[in-house]
Amino acid sequence: MDPRPPGSAGGNKLWTGTLSATTGPGFAADLPRSAQRLLALLSDGPLTHRDLVARSGLPPRTVRHALLHLHRRGLVVARQSLRDARQRLHFAVAAPRENNAVL
Repeated sequence: MDPRPPGSAGGNKLWTGTLSATTGPGFAADLPRSAQRLLALLSDGPLTHRDLVARSGLPPRTVRHALLHLHRRGLVVARQSLRDARQRLHFAVAAPRENNAVL
């Protein structure tokens, strides 16, 4: 099974991979499965909410909820998109942040 999101390997299929071994066993085990899926997608680079919905196959509300979990844990940060100021890009971070502020 190809661990890359569909946009990077060609085709527009839903991503069905798993978290990589670099996250270590149990790294995100207590996160909801939807949050684990988004974290794996974001490990390949920043994505907008719309991109995450399209690539994960999850409903928009589920993606918002999963992103909230990831932001609270400090596993993901969001920045304004330079292409479209109405969009926010979500980035996976290498190590959780000290403060758990939601951006």
